[in-house]
Amino acid sequence: MDTKRQQLIEQTVELYKQIGYSPIAGRIMGLLNVSEQKYFTFEQLMETLQISKSATSKALKFLLEINEIDFIIKPENTRRRYFYISGKGSVKSMEVWSNSLLLRKQILEKILQVRSDKNQEINDFIKQMIAFIDDVYPFITDKIQEHFVENKLENNNQNK
Repeated sequence: MDTKRQQLIEQTVELYKQIGYSPIAGRIMGLLNVSEQKYFTFEQLMETLQISKSATSKALKFLLEINEIDFIIKPENTRRRYFYISGKGSVKSMEVWSNSLLLRKQILEKILQVRSDKNQEINDFIKQMIAFIDDVYPFITDKIQEHFVENKLENNNQNK
């Protein structure tokens, strides 16, 4: 693998670590993103990234659970799984994240109802958070629709 791709994998590791992924999960995501190869076997991931069997297994299990990746089983080798980035799963995780903003807003509104006026600074901050979510939530959900749902429908119609 060339130096530029290796650097991109390491940058991806740092990005994914910031959002709570393990470094190994970040490396797998980096490889799947920078590689021209669509599918990787368990062994290929281990060898290419030079990671242990247990670390590979743990990271793949995590990435599968959160729908970042998926796998296929090819008819010619039913004992081997071929892992790939799940575009559908990535969009779903964005939708889950955006919906968590809405839930956060609802909880913050309930919190404001039970708080007294003793600490107005915190109350004001909670109100700012609610206003922020009110501003960004519709934008984010519209953009998810625009970039992923509507485009998919257009592409499906063009392929018919």
